[in-house]
Amino acid sequence: MNWGELKLAIRDLGFEEDSTMTEYETIVRNASNRAINMIIEDILVPCKSYFVALYSTKTKEIDPETGEEHIVINKWELPEIDQITADTTDDTEINLPERVIPVLSRLASHYVWLDDDQVKATIYWNEYDAFKNDLIAEATSRNYNCEFYGGLWF
Repeated sequence: MNWGELKLAIRDLGFEEDSTMTEYETIVRNASNRAINMIIEDILVPCKSYFVALYSTKTKEIDPETGEEHIVINKWELPEIDQITADTTDDTEINLPERVIPVLSRLASHYVWLDDDQVKATIYWNEYDAFKNDLIAEATSRNYNCEFYGGLWF
């Protein structure tokens, strides 16, 4: 998801017109930053081993000098996210794992519409909270700290 797509999702969740979004530009930006930071602290940090297991990749590479095959592990790292500013372009990607992207617009919408429509804001908070709890339950239902390499060779 990029910044432009997030703004459109927030607009749609608020059932608002584009003109309203212009008035709420700073609020949307601040709410989005708050939501991103909260997702990192509430979901990504406590469930890091889950995301490492989900998004780490293994590739085979051949050493050009020896011709030997090696397995290269690209371990998922907690992303560093730049804060969204007035200068952030709409095509700027939000560097969160795909698994949490669906809930980003709901949490940001909670903060945007909290002052204007508490019913909407509460619905979006509840959707975020349910998603977070389900994901944490999924992440803790297995031991993602185990890593196995190699195997039996005969």
